[in-house]
Amino acid sequence: MTFELQYNETSRQYSIASSVSSVSNVLDELDRYLALQVDENVKLLIWWKAHKHKFPALAKISRNYLSIQVTSVACEQAFSVAGNTITKTRNRLNSEIARATLCAKSWIENGVGIL
Repeated sequence: MTFELQYNETSRQYSIASSVSSVSNVLDELDRYLALQVDENVKLLIWWKAHKHKFPALAKISRNYLSIQVTSVACEQAFSVAGNTITKTRNRLNSEIARATLCAKSWIENGVGIL
């Protein structure tokens, strides 16, 4: 059995839910996505909009990854969160690990629910 960390925007609290099917659904979704033919001429945002119902969890992640911030507030918040993750005592994180940690935190807070 696996557990999922969920974040409630209204109460601003985390909760833990057991979810075997949720994880297997996301893994199945990932397998189906990776089995697709690669088209390097496709416009990514349009493709994800057209396929968001076929790949819901991956579409949420891609929206987060591919989006352009409208204001500097989100950018400043990202630096603030990064500053809390990469501290003087936690300064040896590999850049890929640091990025993955920050993305996972964002996905958890936004309810992507892939964990």
